[in-house]
Amino acid sequence: MKILFYINIALIFFTSCEKDANIKLPEQEPKLSVSCFIRPGDTTVKASVFLSEPVFSASTTNGGAVNNAIVTLSNGINTINLVYNMNTGLYSAQLTSFPILYNATYYLSVIDAQGRHVTSSTTTPSATNPSYDISRTSTTDPNGNINYQIKCKIHDIPGEENYYRAHTSVIYYDVSQGDTVISIQRFSVYVNDRSGDGKDLDANMELFSSSSGMTDTTAYMAHRIMVIKANKDYYNFHNSVTTANFSNNPFAEPTIVYSNIQGGFGCFGAYTLTYKDLEY
Repeated sequence: MKILFYINIALIFFTSCEKDANIKLPEQEPKLSVSCFIRPGDTTVKASVFLSEPVFSASTTNGGAVNNAIVTLSNGINTINLVYNMNTGLYSAQLTSFPILYNATYYLSVIDAQGRHVTSSTTTPSATNPSYDISRTSTTDPNGNINYQIKCKIHDIPGEENYYRAHTSVIYYDVSQGDTVISIQRFSVYVNDRSGDGKDLDANMELFSSSSGMTDTTAYMAHRIMVIKANKDYYNFHNSVTTANFSNNPFAEPTIVYSNIQGGFGCFGAYTLTYKDLEY
């Protein structure tokens, strides 16, 4: 009888708690979300500017691309303005008289028409790029689909703190376009030398090629393996975005995407890039 009594008490308690919650959610203002990545030797710099969508927002009217901002890039002495392009939805500027140098610090500023102001700074990597070795093997299933295993061994540059991103593209010739096309693969491996300066780092990748993707007008030519030497801002941002995209477990800890935009969200980072092609 005692057990039934406790159960009845519990039912009464939980039933009495069933009320419409009248909770006032915190109001949040949208913030500027900015991304800009610079590379020494580039002839153009580009930046995207959006408004964030607050978590408790009732609509999406506040979000979207911002096309009326003042975007400037500075090296601490000279400043250039990035102009909005309606076709690309990006802010851009030519770098003919404003070269991006190695191991130099740059400053980004964005102000929109409502007075929202965000800033950031980043330092480009050194001029030395790592050497690396690549190889490829493949297996074919009964349906003609091919799995490629690409091994990439990066020889870390000793004497400096380094962050790397290995990335792949497929190069093919499209007869209908009459041109060579580089198709970016959505696969990257991120490694760094925190475990030991100057050690070899493995950045291996596996790629899938469906037989249905090959047509009479398409001729695959090569896999392009790119090794990006990133600064810490670039590395932390892209690595956290990749981790967040692959966190499909609803019970997993939420992943915080890295940001170095003061007063807003996003990333201002820098990198260098080299690549090698593995022909088919």
